[in-house]
Amino acid sequence: MKISNKLNGFTLIEILIVLGISLIIFSVTWVISSSSVASNESFSFTQRILSDFRSAQFRSMFDSQTSTSQAPFGIHLEANRYVIFRGTSYIEAAVDNIETPLPDNLEIRNNTLGSDIIFTLSSGEIGIDGSFALFNKATNTQTIIQINRLGIIQTN
Repeated sequence: MKISNKLNGFTLIEILIVLGISLIIFSVTWVISSSSVASNESFSFTQRILSDFRSAQFRSMFDSQTSTSQAPFGIHLEANRYVIFRGTSYIEAAVDNIETPLPDNLEIRNNTLGSDIIFTLSSGEIGIDGSFALFNKATNTQTIIQINRLGIIQTN
């Protein structure tokens, strides 16, 4: 009767190779999914900004017809937030301001509209053409938001 010393199983080298390949696949998947999440967050926040801008414009156009207060609405832009306000100029301490902070990975850059965008009563116009960039620091990409003097808001 022969006794075999051969052991069944995997060698250390085989286990390390499988772990290395698994780690590489996991790393690639992680990078792809995290950039996708950052990109989706940027898109969704861009849609929120567009909605808030159009809301302020709409309120300037139609609240003046139904309200006793004849004051336009505007947007105050900073690098890390924007504020919807009522009146012809932004006042930091106004109680009816609606502040929206940007997520940590987003920043407003290259603003050619000035810090305050005020929509005129009844027409919703702003009187100048301009734009600003919503920069995503995680993906190093930007979305340009343009507003023309007639108040038409669009993205690139």
